[in-house]
Amino acid sequence: MALKDIHTPFIIIASICCILACVGDFTFAFWLGSYFPGYSHLRETMSVLGESASPVASIISTWWVVMGFLFVLFGIGFRLAFSGKGRPAVIASWMMIVYGLGEGLGSGLFPANRVDSHLTFSYYVHNTIGGVGLLALIALPLVMVPVFKTTRFKRITGFSWVIFTVGLLFFLMFTLAKLLNPGHGVFSLEGLWQRLYLVDYYAYLIVIAVMMMVGGLQKNKSADY
Repeated sequence: MALKDIHTPFIIIASICCILACVGDFTFAFWLGSYFPGYSHLRETMSVLGESASPVASIISTWWVVMGFLFVLFGIGFRLAFSGKGRPAVIASWMMIVYGLGEGLGSGLFPANRVDSHLTFSYYVHNTIGGVGLLALIALPLVMVPVFKTTRFKRITGFSWVIFTVGLLFFLMFTLAKLLNPGHGVFSLEGLWQRLYLVDYYAYLIVIAVMMMVGGLQKNKSADY
């Protein structure tokens, strides 16, 4: 049995983990938001759900830790699936892992707490490591372009550029809304812009996960994914 065949079950499981993480992040946020009186999905970020004042803080924080592990497993699975694609695949794998550790484990273990309107140490750690993870996610499509150029999924290179461009636009709007807080009009919708750039990049990760599953389930696999 080829080495790739041995890794196939883990690659498929890792792909499922990615889909669960992406869908679950939105599902938990929208579900738990209904138990937080006064919370606005359009105006407030997901991090607010994890603050000490939130009635659902412990639940969402636990989910973020789980989500982080799911993305780490996906990053490892991606590395195994594209093991023959050189350094770009290795870098992309680490970027997925960094996102899981930053936005997942980091957000869960270090809530963005405020005490009497003062920012806490946990708040600064939350934003720092979460920001590093987010930057890794934003840059991921650019790193993926050379990976896909040498696979059967060459058309995904154009899709990667679209995802990066649209996602970056939404992220810039989110950043402006955050800097101008409290803003007006579209610049007051901090939560909306956050969810839009996450939808953009999560859709991209799900596409990659599906490709990995298809490649792993095909009986007559070639050397390339």
